[in-house]
Amino acid sequence: MRDHGEREARRIIRVGLRLAKIVPGELKSLPKGDWRKRVIGMMVRRHTTVKVGWVAEELAMGIPTRAGRLTSHSPTKGKWGSDWKAAAKLLKELERDYRKAENLD
Repeated sequence: MRDHGEREARRIIRVGLRLAKIVPGELKSLPKGDWRKRVIGMMVRRHTTVKVGWVAEELAMGIPTRAGRLTSHSPTKGKWGSDWKAAAKLLKELERDYRKAENLD
């Protein structure tokens, strides 16, 4: 059911932006591969059925192919550079929030 996927994806994005301290209007001014966008996009892809193109557009990540690559790997030192620890922490916080919200439904 696509509507549910988009609704859940928007919820994950909203929570992710809050946890990452990003104002929605800032998304376009941030680099397309910003580590916070990558983490939020990864969560959306893990827990919803929305297409990569939708994620790329909503998070202002550029072309879907690149967004797909940027959101396909968990944060590790080799693939995420110097931001990998902060990215891993944000991912953990988002996963915790997701599980909490899932238990409330």
